[in-house]
Amino acid sequence: MSTVSELYDWTDACNFVAGRGAFVRTLYGLICSEAGTQELANQLAPDGPRDGTLFALTLKGYPKANDWSATRQVLETTTDQLATKALKELNAIVNDIRPDAASRQLTAMTLLVLMKGKSPVTPNALWSTRYATLFEVPRASLHVRSKL
Repeated sequence: MSTVSELYDWTDACNFVAGRGAFVRTLYGLICSEAGTQELANQLAPDGPRDGTLFALTLKGYPKANDWSATRQVLETTTDQLATKALKELNAIVNDIRPDAASRQLTAMTLLVLMKGKSPVTPNALWSTRYATLFEVPRASLHVRSKL
């Protein structure tokens, strides 16, 4: 019997989107129980999803999304020129893996698990983690830090 991680070629845009959707549909059942939430929380480290987990595959399994996140984390969009460059790069990725209901649910469910895990992440602390940049691709928008 194959697992979700084995069923899809996560480096292919079409397979990535399908695998992300399959994972998101399983999240609803798992997050309804304390044990399921804790199991999901074990897949998430404070600075980003643990490699080899389904969260890692669905957030950064597509190589262009992973590269974007790593680059974007160090690239602050402090000037119009940098913001324009970042938007062009994000747009290129979004053309490959378009945001959909599953991608929006993935970010919402990931945030929920991060807040309900053993070491809850606060919204302000989230900005210094890789999650902030990983969420830009599924939502197709740049995040600009602001005080909460």
